[in-house]
Amino acid sequence: MHLRCKLAGAYCNSGIARNTAFMTSLFSFVISIVPILFTYKSFVPGVNMGELVLVIFSFFTVFTNRQTGGLWSKRIMTVWYLYILFIAFNALISIALVNENSANIIVRTVRYSSYYLFVIICSRKIADVKQIMKWVLRISVIIVSVIIIQYILYYSMGMRLKFYIPSLIYTEGYNYITYSSNSLFRPASLFLEPSLIGQYLYIPLAFCLLSKTDINHRYIFAFISSAGMLLSKSLWTYIFLIVIWGIWLLSRYFAKDIKHKFRYLPLLIIVPAICIYLWNTTIVQDAVSRLMLDNITESAAFRSRFSGYDVLDIFSVSERIFGIGFGNLRGFSASNYILYVLIGTGYIGVALFFLFCFISFMSVRTRWQRTALLCFFLLCWGGNAMLSVNCVLQLSVCFAYFNDAKINE
Repeated sequence: MHLRCKLAGAYCNSGIARNTAFMTSLFSFVISIVPILFTYKSFVPGVNMGELVLVIFSFFTVFTNRQTGGLWSKRIMTVWYLYILFIAFNALISIALVNENSANIIVRTVRYSSYYLFVIICSRKIADVKQIMKWVLRISVIIVSVIIIQYILYYSMGMRLKFYIPSLIYTEGYNYITYSSNSLFRPASLFLEPSLIGQYLYIPLAFCLLSKTDINHRYIFAFISSAGMLLSKSLWTYIFLIVIWGIWLLSRYFAKDIKHKFRYLPLLIIVPAICIYLWNTTIVQDAVSRLMLDNITESAAFRSRFSGYDVLDIFSVSERIFGIGFGNLRGFSASNYILYVLIGTGYIGVALFFLFCFISFMSVRTRWQRTALLCFFLLCWGGNAMLSVNCVLQLSVCFAYFNDAKINE
């Protein structure tokens, strides 16, 4: 009888292990395409396909016994939950006391807070970075291949081809937006915006250059990702290129092995020379010109990302300190997350977000994940990185379970 119980328990545990392994493999694929699924609407009104998929997976993780913990220490768990609770508390106070637009505040608070909960739930239980990155590398090749096809069609036939299904996209307004002009062509690959290319490709680039995990054709994937980022003509993408390649170069030069150090010494001359050459190319100049200022007006790219902080001048002292409710903008435009948090949660919310960034950054243990997280936080200054379902992939790869003995780099 005792032997039968043992055999039954072993069989049950093996079944759970198989189910968990299947869920991990499936989730690794799904989370790698979430930034693409985000483009399309689901059968649930007001919910895009990426969000729906994550809700389904979060439900299934309740029945998953695996608890890897990933890089989630008590310290980082505390600051993440504290940030989420503050957002919710701030929203409730704004609705109750300030009599703001309660519908917008509730919907946006629930939506964006759920993204952060997805990161915690999924990356602690069913996310395996190595499996995720295998899919991300494959998809990055597809993304760059589509970019090249778009360039060929444009310069050979003058055709601006979009690689998504217009009738199924979540935000229909994108059907009427073009990011190209007569003098500037900007492909978007499988995404709605060209800037989203770099927001995806910086992840495989950091992984290939800075991870100590064994990767077949490491530098080929790095070159493909870099080429795609360069062709996107997005200035923030170029910043990611400089940051990631710069950290890689410095890590090679400051290596402990003297022979290893001198082997890469010529790169200190070659890489700056390549950068100078690329700076003078039409592709880079097209991207840089979008941020140039003249004596009269500012470019839309600059204004949308770095201006708008003067709205605080019309706020009362209490509104500057506590904000007007997370997700409530009173008609103001905020296309970077820092300004979004500043308007919604005030100085206290911004201070808590910086604490959130600092503790998160210090808790990451590998060089490539730390670099990827740095790029993500930089993106919060230049865009609404924390307000997109894409952040689930971008943050999960930084904190999820890493099934590799070489985790400490």
